[in-house]
Amino acid sequence: MPFRALLVILALVTTGLNVCFGQTAKEFVNPIGSGADPWVIRDPRPNEHQYLWCSSERSRQIVVSASLDLIDSGTKKIVWRAPDTGPYSKQIWAPELHHIDNRWFIYFAASDGENRNHLAYVLQSTDNDPFGDYELHGPLATGDGPDGQTPNVWAIDMTQMDHNGQRYALWSGWDEPGTDRQFLYIAPMKSPVELAARRTRLCANDDYQWERTEPGSSGRGLNEGPQVLSNGDRTFVVYSCGASWLPSYKLGLLELVGDDPLSPDAWEKHPHPVFESTDTTFGVGHSCFTRSADGTEWWHLFHAKRDRAPGWRRSIFAQPFKFDGSGFPDFGRPVTAGSPLTRPSEEDSAKLQSGVEIRVDGSQSVGTIRALHGGNSGPLQYGGVLDFSRQFQKLSPPLIRLHDCNWPNPDVVDIRTIFANSSADPTDPSSFDFRRTDDYIESIVKTGAEIVYRLGESIEHTPRKHFVHPPADPVQWANVCIGIIRHYNEGWADGHHQGIKYWEIWNEPENKPAMWTGTDAQYLELYAATSKAIKSRWPELKVGGPAIGYTGQVEGDHFEPGEYLVTFLKYCQEHQLPLDFFSWHLYTADPHECVVRARGLRRVLDQLGFTHTELHLNEWNFLPDGDWSPMSSAGQGQERAEWFARIHGSEGAAFTASVLTNLQESPVVAANYYAFTHHGFGLFGANGVPHKPYYAMLAFRRMFETPRRVAASGSEPESMTVLAGLSEENNELRVLIGNLAAKGPLRLTLSHLPWSGESRFEVSVIDSQRNLTTIHSGYATVSVIDLAELIEAPSVGLLKIWSAGDAVPE
Repeated sequence: MPFRALLVILALVTTGLNVCFGQTAKEFVNPIGSGADPWVIRDPRPNEHQYLWCSSERSRQIVVSASLDLIDSGTKKIVWRAPDTGPYSKQIWAPELHHIDNRWFIYFAASDGENRNHLAYVLQSTDNDPFGDYELHGPLATGDGPDGQTPNVWAIDMTQMDHNGQRYALWSGWDEPGTDRQFLYIAPMKSPVELAARRTRLCANDDYQWERTEPGSSGRGLNEGPQVLSNGDRTFVVYSCGASWLPSYKLGLLELVGDDPLSPDAWEKHPHPVFESTDTTFGVGHSCFTRSADGTEWWHLFHAKRDRAPGWRRSIFAQPFKFDGSGFPDFGRPVTAGSPLTRPSEEDSAKLQSGVEIRVDGSQSVGTIRALHGGNSGPLQYGGVLDFSRQFQKLSPPLIRLHDCNWPNPDVVDIRTIFANSSADPTDPSSFDFRRTDDYIESIVKTGAEIVYRLGESIEHTPRKHFVHPPADPVQWANVCIGIIRHYNEGWADGHHQGIKYWEIWNEPENKPAMWTGTDAQYLELYAATSKAIKSRWPELKVGGPAIGYTGQVEGDHFEPGEYLVTFLKYCQEHQLPLDFFSWHLYTADPHECVVRARGLRRVLDQLGFTHTELHLNEWNFLPDGDWSPMSSAGQGQERAEWFARIHGSEGAAFTASVLTNLQESPVVAANYYAFTHHGFGLFGANGVPHKPYYAMLAFRRMFETPRRVAASGSEPESMTVLAGLSEENNELRVLIGNLAAKGPLRLTLSHLPWSGESRFEVSVIDSQRNLTTIHSGYATVSVIDLAELIEAPSVGLLKIWSAGDAVPE
């Protein structure tokens, strides 16, 4: 049969969200996933027995997934992507999938990036396939004018209700433009994509103290997330109330007790919350409801906060509920995370163990795989007795940053090494000593990598600081930098013509006192003097900084810039300073955080007029559990050894592959792993043996043999990433899988590959025992290739598939 229909079953990764000690095959534990605003329905089409999930991914696209398991959202497919700009380009919230008259409709809220501009939109499928094409309609008329649109008013969380043959839309909206006062509204529908009349407010949002954003009377009322729940002849609207960013978020309930849903008097509000936080599970809200596979059980899906701090880091929970003897819903109390629950009734355990599905579509081009695997430090290290030039050439890093370099001493590129006497004449070649630095930089140039030259000093963790002080004369220091650039780019002082383009001014000046003992104003003065001096002499060079370590706060997909970041950018703006690239650092346990921060930084830069400033993530690495304490003096010994073992092991490898994949979706122009060294966070051990993240880098490098990136669905932000590419000759496909938290087999579905006939395949793995080792290869002559060997998370998988008529890929 044609290879276009190939279904490859790989035992590489799994969802891994419901595994715990003591859990049986008939049990699961919460949470079942990360994210917020869950939506899942049973597929209503004849002979379909699956669940269909719908969610917003990274607030920019809508995905639909299918699963036989209510506890697993299954394989995701992007069905709609927001445009780059416009009124519905950002903040895609709470999509809901509904099946009406043999078509699928997805209701969602969107804005232009400003929350005050949120309105309701709807996607309509072109046929009866929930994974097919959709057409956009809207915004829906959610205002108070005669036509419901003059003016159109803020709206989110739209859902559907059928009552006595009439369809209604319910949503959460502001009472007037710009007020930020949220109420529940209802309107009749002319069609699934059009409202028939102006809106009606269902009820007040502060009838009870528990509906307010704060526990006391000072808080404002807030109602949102309406969901219709019907039981026999009783119709309820369950809604979320309070502050979604606080642990006090909860559920209230309205019941339709009259004949006309458009009459507020027809609705009766229950006087108490129907579902609220416990000591262990809090911030509960935005529910949806569905039945088990056999129809005998009701299930409640909702999100809960991950911690008690204000913010929107949330996870998805699922638990059963019942109706009491009168037909009123009894949701009970939120289950505690990690507590085993019995799976929904009559789920097929064999099918549940069949894994998750990744889909790769060779017909959907999504750009080119970008080389973002740069690093910090060059190949010569440890006093010159370690030389990683051969490993560098295999990786072909595009960019090497000169910071914390280690040959023949850790300060080989620092200002103090090259210009020891700070009061000497910077125009006199004899004031400089370039000998050690020349040898070091030459070793990098030979690998073919470009260079980011960090002008400054290396970090000092010692109590006494020696060199990380503000220069006494910023102009003098700037002239020293001019001499260094002349030496490496113009041949001055018996120098070179190496064409170094990027020049970075200092490193982490906000990291006091380890990197800077002066004031913020002193660094800004230094940046101003140096950047102006360089650009006035060489306008073609790129000047940047500040290599900032703390950029701001992240909550879910929301980024709030830090004070130092804003101060630096506004200073550059007000003084019209050159900023060709903005550099920043990230150490985290969440590989998706790099995308959230990068998008947030890009937005801040653009808002302040730095639209042409490149974004450089020039230090990044895995930070186990997000915890720096093993690096302190108290953490030395076994705790630190185990901490670094995780960074250097298969967990670090999976993180590395995941970040390199995630960065493809970010506005980052350059990225540098910290570090290509033999110590600490390095890719190599003290004896020169590569750690596992090196092999993850190498697997990523091999993706450039198939640089034409194609669509790959199935990624989970915190647990699994997928990157796929086709060769320029259209005769080979490669797929890179970074598996941080999956356990069990993976099903990889390939479609629309540009060849037919017999094919060959090869699977290589990085895990606790193997370093990019080929574990399986063969010919594909049938529709299924079954790889029996299971690969436990964390791991990295590299799959090659090519036409059997071609040579074996290198």
